[in-house]
Amino acid sequence: MKKKVLISVSAIVIIFISLFVVNLISNGKEEQEALNRSLSTKNVNSEATEEETLEQKKKKEYEEDVKKLVASQFEYFDSIVNGDFFYQSRISQSSDNLSDGWLTEQIKKELYERALEIHQLLPEELNENDPNSQKLMQVLITINTATSSKESQRNIYNIHKTLYELNVQLNDYELEKYNSNGKENFNPVTDWVSLFGEKEDQSVKTEAELKAELAEDSDGSDENE
Repeated sequence: MKKKVLISVSAIVIIFISLFVVNLISNGKEEQEALNRSLSTKNVNSEATEEETLEQKKKKEYEEDVKKLVASQFEYFDSIVNGDFFYQSRISQSSDNLSDGWLTEQIKKELYERALEIHQLLPEELNENDPNSQKLMQVLITINTATSSKESQRNIYNIHKTLYELNVQLNDYELEKYNSNGKENFNPVTDWVSLFGEKEDQSVKTEAELKAELAEDSDGSDENE
C-alpha cells in the first residue's frame, strides 16, 4: 500500500515537473519569438531611417549643387548679355540690332560646355514638383537653340532671365545697376519690354513641351536654309 502511495506521489511529482519544464520552455520560446520580432522591427525601422537619411542627404547635396551651378551659369551668361556686343546692340537703333555676329566658334564651344554641365547635374527623370530642375531643363534646351541664327540673341536673353530668377531665389543675388566699366547692366525684369516690345512668357514649361518647341525651331531653321 505504501509503495503504491509512493509511486502515485512520484508520478504526480514527475508530471508536475514535466508540466513546469514544458511551460518554462514554451514561455522561453514565446519570449524569444517576441524578442526576434522586436529585433526584426527595429532592424526594419533602422534600415528605413538609414534610407530616409541617405535620401535626405542626396537631396541636400543636389540642392547645393544646383545653387553653385546657377551662380556659375548666371555669371557666364551675364558676361555675355552685358558684354560689348550685346550692349552696343541694345543701344543701336539699326534693324539688325539682334544679329548673331556675337556667335563665334569659341562661344559655341563654351555654350556646349555650359549645356553639358547642366545635363550632367539634372536627374534622368525630372520631378514635376521641382520647378528649379524644370527651369534648368528650360535653360539647357534654350542653350541648344541659341546657336541657331534665328533669334540667337533673344535665346541668350531668355537664358539670362531664367538664371537671374533662379539666382535671386536660391542665392539671394542682387543685381548691380552698373558694371565695373560704368555701363548700365541689363535688368531682365524692367528692361525686357523696352528691348523686345512684349512681355516675356513667364510659364515654366515641361520637358516635353520644351522639346516640342526645340523640334519646331529646328524645322523652321531647316526650311530657312
